[in-house]
Amino acid sequence: MKRSLRQWVIGSSVLLLTGIAAGPLWAQDQTTASATDSQVPPPAHKHQVHVDDLGSVFWPVDLPFWIRLSPSAQEDAPSFLLNTIYEAEDDETTGRKSQQFGTLVPSTSGEDNTTQTERYRASGLSLEIQGQQFVRWVNFLTKEESLFKFVADGAPPISTLKLREAPVFIKGGHTFFGKGLTAALTAQDALSGVRDVFFSIDGGAFVRYESELNLGQEKHYSLRRYAVDHVGYASTPQEVLFTVDLTTPTTVHATHQNLLGDTLSTSSVIRLSSEDALSGVQTVHYYFDGEDESHVYDDKAGIALSELPDGKHVLYYYGVDQVENREQAREYAFYLDRTPPRVAHTLIGNYYATEIRQFISKRTRIQLKATDAQMQVQSIEYRVRKSGKKDSKQGYSKYATPFTPLIRSGEFTVNYRGIDALRNRSNPKSLNLVMDSQPPKTQFQLRGSNYTRGGGVFWIASHTQIRLDGEDDLSGMQKIEYQLAGQPTQAYAGPMTLENEGQYLFRFWGTDQVNNREVFTPILLLVDNTPPEIAEVFSTDPLRTEEGEGSEVVNVYPINTTLFLSAVDPANVKRLEFSLDDGPAQPYKDELFFTEPGRYRIWVRAQDNVDNTAEHSAEFVITDTL
Repeated sequence: MKRSLRQWVIGSSVLLLTGIAAGPLWAQDQTTASATDSQVPPPAHKHQVHVDDLGSVFWPVDLPFWIRLSPSAQEDAPSFLLNTIYEAEDDETTGRKSQQFGTLVPSTSGEDNTTQTERYRASGLSLEIQGQQFVRWVNFLTKEESLFKFVADGAPPISTLKLREAPVFIKGGHTFFGKGLTAALTAQDALSGVRDVFFSIDGGAFVRYESELNLGQEKHYSLRRYAVDHVGYASTPQEVLFTVDLTTPTTVHATHQNLLGDTLSTSSVIRLSSEDALSGVQTVHYYFDGEDESHVYDDKAGIALSELPDGKHVLYYYGVDQVENREQAREYAFYLDRTPPRVAHTLIGNYYATEIRQFISKRTRIQLKATDAQMQVQSIEYRVRKSGKKDSKQGYSKYATPFTPLIRSGEFTVNYRGIDALRNRSNPKSLNLVMDSQPPKTQFQLRGSNYTRGGGVFWIASHTQIRLDGEDDLSGMQKIEYQLAGQPTQAYAGPMTLENEGQYLFRFWGTDQVNNREVFTPILLLVDNTPPEIAEVFSTDPLRTEEGEGSEVVNVYPINTTLFLSAVDPANVKRLEFSLDDGPAQPYKDELFFTEPGRYRIWVRAQDNVDNTAEHSAEFVITDTL
């Protein structure tokens, strides 16, 4: 009869194997494997009678026995064999022979024609089943019976193997254990009891089991075992094949995507690969810097760096195999560059700023420079947008050299950004500017006496103020300059006059805050400080002269004499007036005709266009006598 029992107890790291089935077993429920020819077979065990401490007799079931009588219970007392079996008569009711001691034996064998007595004397009594057996004594006179018990034992013990104290894992029909593995052997026997348990490692000779086995070497194990009971029945050796794995996995890292050496970007990915030659890799763990807890590595996702801050970091990682062998953490130091370049602008050339606006000219160039503390700058991009113009789809251009925006005039914005070698892109900066491409306009004014006939020619007096006023719609006026005759250029500071009479070529121009300069305007200034020349012309020559007051000589003209008045000046005469005999002054319009004789005094005043004034008075006589 063969029996086997196999049981897993994996959760508590105990593997329990029991049974008496023949052949080796894996450390899990697998097809029985045959032992190798190189294995040492178990020793032979002789069947024997066993008497326990209580005096119970255990008899091997395949061992015949004879009955003897002894006059004493002493071990050395003589005993006498009972060698005749009482043969009962045929039972008239059943037609069968009597049943003797539990065994039905015919009085005469049909085969060899021997009697029970003859067979008993030759071969003894045989036990055909195991368990409790009885020898019955019958008092022939009183018919009282006495039963004498012994136990027939014909089954070997059932051995049990417990593999424990170590992590366990099954892969491909094979069992792996980690560190600390021990093996405990036990056996049970329902009748005579277990005498010994034996074991063999890797096909070697069987050794009596005394205490728990420490299986601390990394290798493939073959562990055989069997048990022997007290009457010499041995169980068939059972074999368990398993592997003790004490070596940790080996894990390496690799970096991918958008990196330069050990400088990584937020789009970079770190991948881990781990190998284990025996039980295989269970998990790979990693953590950054001083993190308290590790993360389980996901091979599909890899390790993303998007949540790490900019700067130096250390990645720690290790593998754990299926039987909890943990690798010493490995380190990978790297720098995460998530900071984009810093871009600054410089305005080269004409530039002017107020509290709220910045002005440039067509001669101004915009220079862009980018710096990155960790990584090389790959490029700078920019775009120019006219203010008020919606063009969100306008793309960026690559910056190469300082440039002048193609803006005619007015407000505009320059957006610019930097990109480093890891494609870290800075947020666009905005530079708001005003393009001032037009020069200012300067106005020429004369305050005081002046006169012009057009053509840029002006007559002025020495007291006439020359004023220049400039205006610029955008950046504003910076200065007004002028040049007088061949003199050096001077900055206009305020109203001015020209004292000396003469002719002056006066040129002036304005410059705004971004050095837009207007084309100069030429003006010819004639400074006239000389009053007009007054002329008196009579229509006839004087008849004679007379003495006037004092030493004055007075001309005498005949009646009906006409007097003509005139004045001459380069700036032209603006006003000519006269007065007779201290009368009120009146504008001179026509000639004066004298029809009445008398002594006359005429006063004449002439004023030119720059208010130079000349006065003249004269006395003359009109007579009607010759």
